[in-house]
Amino acid sequence: MARIRCAIYTRKSTEEGLDQDFNSLDAQREACEAYIKSQAHEGWRLDPTRYDDGGFSGGNMERPALQRLMEAIRARQVDRIIVYKIDRLTRSLADFAKLVEDLDAVDASFVSVTQSFSTATSMGRLTLNMLLSFAQFEREVTAERIRDKIAASKAKGLWMGGRIPTGYDADGRKLKVNEAEAQTIRRLFRLYLELGQVPKVVEEAKREGLLTKRYQAKTGRMLGGRPFTRGLIYRVLNNAIYIGRIPHKDTSYPGQHQAIIDQAAWDQVQAKLATANRTKGGRNVPGALSGRLFDADGIAMTRHTANPRGKVYTYYLTGEASSQDWRIRAADIEGCLFWAARQMIARLKAGDVDGLTSPSQIKGFEAEKAELQKRSRAKTLDLVEAIFLRKADIEVRLAQASVEDALGCELQSATSLRSRFDIELTKRKHELKLVYDAAITHPDLTLQQALLKAIHWKARLTAGETMTDIARADGLSVQVTTRRMRLAMLSPTIQMAIAKGTQPVSLTLQRIIESHLPLYWNAQDSLLLEQGN
Repeated sequence: MARIRCAIYTRKSTEEGLDQDFNSLDAQREACEAYIKSQAHEGWRLDPTRYDDGGFSGGNMERPALQRLMEAIRARQVDRIIVYKIDRLTRSLADFAKLVEDLDAVDASFVSVTQSFSTATSMGRLTLNMLLSFAQFEREVTAERIRDKIAASKAKGLWMGGRIPTGYDADGRKLKVNEAEAQTIRRLFRLYLELGQVPKVVEEAKREGLLTKRYQAKTGRMLGGRPFTRGLIYRVLNNAIYIGRIPHKDTSYPGQHQAIIDQAAWDQVQAKLATANRTKGGRNVPGALSGRLFDADGIAMTRHTANPRGKVYTYYLTGEASSQDWRIRAADIEGCLFWAARQMIARLKAGDVDGLTSPSQIKGFEAEKAELQKRSRAKTLDLVEAIFLRKADIEVRLAQASVEDALGCELQSATSLRSRFDIELTKRKHELKLVYDAAITHPDLTLQQALLKAIHWKARLTAGETMTDIARADGLSVQVTTRRMRLAMLSPTIQMAIAKGTQPVSLTLQRIIESHLPLYWNAQDSLLLEQGN
């Protein structure tokens, strides 16, 4: 009889109660040990190594014990993972897909004790996919409720947490003016009105010794107190908090705090910024790469605009001293850089940070990293220090001070903030087309959510609900619900590609809805995956 080495994995989302003699992790382990003993006749044997993650969310895979367990799996030291419930292992459908792929590579599997199925069978995998879909759907609904609560609180003018802006201190759900820091903010606004260009403001602020707010990070370290960078200056000049308002997405609400900048000065600054945005060459546009983008000769490329037949085009051009003659659309290079920067941020690990030891510190770091990954394109590009563009690759360097300020921690070195990515520059008429693999790290969130909802609807339909009931419960028409239900009928290959974000860029929700889907899965794959590339 073959010997099956079983490792028990336990997890708890919070640290509450972990100091007790018998806690939730112990209870999970006890149940799993009993189950392994009941399967002794099948050759199951317990691995004594403990893999416990106390205080870690199931929304991602960045958990120390889970990482150690996966290393043991890859080293073929463990044959089967035993968990109390599937959501102890992961709550993400995309993470589950990657996990199963890693387990399949070494002929390993996992078993849920209380849900009585295993990934060793095809039926078990189907059941797991459906359960994870529900788990992720529940997590997203909870997140929506939290977002709605935050939006309602901000509409009342309350401060809902996050990094406290320079010039204020937190006072519960309100902000109070820190007069010493407020002087710095007022000075930055005056400098911009006097000098008219952010790079000049950066130089003068540095000469005058103006510094960002000092604060205590979740790791316990004191951070901040740095000179203002170009990105931070733009953030200050565009932050409506300074005129007594609470920003929320694309709008703002009257806040319950005192303004630092008067409305007249604010209006002058916004008018000046708007004028700079229209300047030919775009060199004052927030997020533009002028001064940071260099060609293969190391010569800076500049941003220019053209206006043929009333339509505006924006390009980056090589300088006269360069041996290159490159003309690249701004949308291409800025999109590529946004993609690359997000990949670099995603790769950051707790081990790259100086002084992270406790689960709560690591959890805080992961939360800040998740927020950083949600930044808009313009704010993400502000983190970039330099870009070196060559015919076969692009080298990206992020500004260490800006990343550390955003994460609220200090990195051990700048090595993790420098990376190269393979690209291809192809000639297209008078310009170059930049080709990069954005599909790998750019999941279509709209498509993923539609797929999860379709799977959820299918389960409800199977349970006896009518299409009319389902549509009414979700506030949609029967016609729309029926069309979107088609996503649940897609082949497993297509569904897995959508979950992992590796589907072709052209495979959109609208395209699936409008396509005449074949009944056979192989034909679907050929239609939507192969021709979609």
